[in-house]
Amino acid sequence: MAAKLKIGLLTDNYPHSGGFGGIGTYTRTMAEELSRQGHELHVFTGAAVERHEHKVVNGVQIWECPDWTKRRQMPLPNALEFTLRHKADSYSLVRYTMAVAVRKAIRTGPFDVLESPEFGALGDFASDRKHTKRLAVRLHGPANQYRPPSSTETWNAIDEAEKQLTLRADVVTVGTAAARDRYAEFYGCNLDHSIVIGYPIPYREANAHWPGTKACKAIFFGRLEGRKGVDVLAAAIGMVRRRFPEFTLAFNGKDVIWEDGQQGSDKIRDIAEQTGGAGAFTISPPLTDAQLVHDAQHATLCVFPSRAEAFGIVLLEGMMWGTPIVASDIGPFVELSGQGKYSQLAKMGDSVDLAEKICVILEDEEKARAQAERAYEHVQAWTVERIVPQLVEAWMS
Repeated sequence: MAAKLKIGLLTDNYPHSGGFGGIGTYTRTMAEELSRQGHELHVFTGAAVERHEHKVVNGVQIWECPDWTKRRQMPLPNALEFTLRHKADSYSLVRYTMAVAVRKAIRTGPFDVLESPEFGALGDFASDRKHTKRLAVRLHGPANQYRPPSSTETWNAIDEAEKQLTLRADVVTVGTAAARDRYAEFYGCNLDHSIVIGYPIPYREANAHWPGTKACKAIFFGRLEGRKGVDVLAAAIGMVRRRFPEFTLAFNGKDVIWEDGQQGSDKIRDIAEQTGGAGAFTISPPLTDAQLVHDAQHATLCVFPSRAEAFGIVLLEGMMWGTPIVASDIGPFVELSGQGKYSQLAKMGDSVDLAEKICVILEDEEKARAQAERAYEHVQAWTVERIVPQLVEAWMS
């Protein structure tokens, strides 16, 4: 029997139920499967708490870390330590709160492996060599951030910390070769030592509920933000309706504020109603796991028009749930879809082409069904049972 490991995973969020961001969904899937195998799992996550809290959920020890933004919010010993050792900025505070929790967790011994996403340099303060025998980094963040031309947002405060965290790791993994190449360009260094391993997707039985093209229903799930291309999708609704008057679309996801100060949901409504999509869409908050699977399997197609992604969990989830896919032609999606063999690919940011690719699905049920069946077989390469052992082997090799 393989040795049981003490494993720590860091994330900016840990959804106990329902998806919430790629790295959070990845962490939950990994943690619960590794715990099921008998490993000791600790997850360190940001949370809306005033002090560190420790709980066990589905066999996983979860350390909820307060979202400190000011030193006056911290216990006095932590405030003193932080003042002496670290800069008093919000990025450092987020990383420091993780480090405090990690120190609590290693009272019973160091980790065999501690994995951090480079996103936000979350493991920068928490990955001291006395904390873990192996430091792993999962590339997941700012190298793939979509930044609209009007945005003044920069990542300069954490770019260098993320780069250094990645370069000093014992092992670096990344979801796709396309993302790895973009990180290498972003960091200005060679990342050929990184290992391309996808994200684990829980296995599902083949879709027995697909309603076919007559239902004329599409579903999107993800944050309602520009990086996910929801504005492009909103503009495509009216164009699809002109050819398929019964077409409807369901947006499901966390509502976020855009760089212009407008809520994503309001942006979607304004664009759709100005372009002929009025009355043809709904907007809902994130669904539970079971409800999301149900809704996706009862839709004609899933649509993911992202402008940038580190991987594409939603793309593979849609394939695993047996529903035809339309996605943008960004690098990770092209790679995961077999160069468009297993999904329809539309030009990124092009609402006309997106509408056309949706219509390709709607106008030929036989071809749509065949695409979904091929995709279902293709996605079995990313099941939890296949991916988790690959990641553990990479960590420990």
